[in-house]
Amino acid sequence: MSLQLITTPGGLIALVVRNHLIIHGDTADDSGVMVQTAADNLSTALGYSVNAVREDLSFEDLIARYVDASPAPAAPAVCAKCGTSLNGQLCHDLTCPYSSWPQQVSLEDIHTLSADELAIKYELIRAEAHSDDHVIERPFFANDWFVAAQDVDIIVLAADEWGRSDVADSVARHFDGTSPVSSLFDYLSAKNALRTEVGFECTVNPKDALAWLRRHRHGLWAHLKCGEHEVRLTEATEPEIEGMWDWIGPAGDACDHSFNSADEAAVDAVKKLGLDPGGPVIPLYLGFWDISAFHSATGKDSRPIIGPAMFCEALGYSDEDIADIRNLAVGETWESPDFGPYRTVCRIR
Repeated sequence: MSLQLITTPGGLIALVVRNHLIIHGDTADDSGVMVQTAADNLSTALGYSVNAVREDLSFEDLIARYVDASPAPAAPAVCAKCGTSLNGQLCHDLTCPYSSWPQQVSLEDIHTLSADELAIKYELIRAEAHSDDHVIERPFFANDWFVAAQDVDIIVLAADEWGRSDVADSVARHFDGTSPVSSLFDYLSAKNALRTEVGFECTVNPKDALAWLRRHRHGLWAHLKCGEHEVRLTEATEPEIEGMWDWIGPAGDACDHSFNSADEAAVDAVKKLGLDPGGPVIPLYLGFWDISAFHSATGKDSRPIIGPAMFCEALGYSDEDIADIRNLAVGETWESPDFGPYRTVCRIR
């Protein structure tokens, strides 16, 4: 999803979501503060960053461009095997194999591979949510939440052992209306309307989550590995390297030099300390989002080390952007056609 906070030389500020004008105001008065607050709140609630954009538009031009630009309703998706409508990624027909697995999984694999093997091959993150009375129990796939989630939420979820916590509940809520989890929330609403208080719990498969993070949010995965092995990541304070990052191992061993980001320091620590028994993750990319153009939860430039799943429409990449990034050779850098050097991706493996 694309959240854009547009400002103009004339002082207009507008929040645009999915190319549709949501709210506008004037930077000279409280209406501008209201627009900024709405953008921040929506970013926090949905887990999407806000792209700060400056455009030389009059008020009339901005209205003309965005007010009637809502996308056309998408055609209802149907199961490729049986033609039944889909409930999120899954088929409504419980007799269909695609009622348990998303459409990208081949029928041959469904019949020949175990559930664990399917999750590994198709990089799926299995999750489960159930009502406290266990009347409704719904399995689902949590990949979309992991794409959009803030680093801190995933770190807290891991610390909570991947379930039965407020962050775990937010995983299930993310899929309300677009997956089998919807029936759980319908049930809870009905029970609570009768003043029968019933809650729910959600758990995420930790093995699936870590395997996906290793491949697609590799820097964050390295953070988790460092925490598991008592490796400290510290931000340098010396004037000549202020803002850079170091790592210190539990035995006092440390990095050879400082790094531009915590992700890079964590990945180096995992490599130097031998904390990753698997082979190298390929492809792998170093992203860059300049704080002057993009909202950052840390208030600093973002330099995540990430994999292919993080380049998607939900995070503001077009089909053309995704194709261009996919075709990068190691060492080559892609610049956003909209933001230039303020939003870049360099392939590092």
